[in-house]
Amino acid sequence: MAVPFVYLEQARKQAPAFELLRFQREFAEVWPDLVAEISSAQQCRARRVAFESAYLTVAEHGKLIAGVKDAELVPMEGIVVGAGPNGAMPHQEVSERVIGTGEPIVMDLGAQIAGYHSDLTRTICLSQPDGWFTGTYDLVLRAQLAAEAAIWRGIVAGEIDNAARQIITEAGYGEQYGHGLGHGVGLAVHEEPFVRQGAEEVLKPGMVLTVEPGIYLPDWGGVRVEDMVLVREDGVEVLSRAVKEPVITR
Repeated sequence: MAVPFVYLEQARKQAPAFELLRFQREFAEVWPDLVAEISSAQQCRARRVAFESAYLTVAEHGKLIAGVKDAELVPMEGIVVGAGPNGAMPHQEVSERVIGTGEPIVMDLGAQIAGYHSDLTRTICLSQPDGWFTGTYDLVLRAQLAAEAAIWRGIVAGEIDNAARQIITEAGYGEQYGHGLGHGVGLAVHEEPFVRQGAEEVLKPGMVLTVEPGIYLPDWGGVRVEDMVLVREDGVEVLSRAVKEPVITR
């Protein structure tokens, strides 16, 4: 099973019988090579590929089809809510699991108006949190604020990712932050520019993108804080209005 970081922990728990292949680049880029590798090793061919319907653009869908023409593409979608250990899965969907006292709850949601999307993530805690929550939340928030402060017209997208990633890595959690910092938002929930390591796209005024660093600890949970921001001529405007202080429910 080929999975990016955002699905790695979820795949380990939900598909323990599968060998997992983690990839770093966009799936459309590595897809043909992965299929060839798997087919050679297992003496079979890929028949079905699941993808997030809210994520894949028409152009990317075309790349997948062009890469391997005889595989069926199966859409997946859903709101992201992960409590406790499920929060260590960045794209965990809602489940029947009962939320425990003191557990972190990652909630990723959005709305659509006139065809345009929004994207927001906040992490709250049910009742009194443990020591891990406060320290992890503060670290993620500090990384997010540093990245937002680094945004200005003309900056390269990869440099913004580095602003957040350096803080998390220096704190010892680099391996627990395996996805990109953010992505563009517009007529699709996920679209260009993609803000990740090595991204070379130059940000321009009028671009709307997310800033969403996170830390994911298996068997404990995760913390992610996500805003939407607008690149302006004179800097950046944070569009999200939800409070950033850690919310502790009673």
